[in-house]
Amino acid sequence: MKRNWELDELIEHFTFLPNEMQQIGDKSGETRIGFAVMFKFFQ
Repeated sequence: MKRNWELDELIEHFTFLPNEMQQIGDKSGETRIGFAVMFKFFQ
């Protein structure tokens, strides 16, 4: 994984879009954070 990120790269790769937030919002508790991390990892 890249070590030095520019701000615009961080925003592009790690910001959730509205439709992604809706999918994450369907989860609860620990499942929500786990799902969110895996979701971005596999994108």
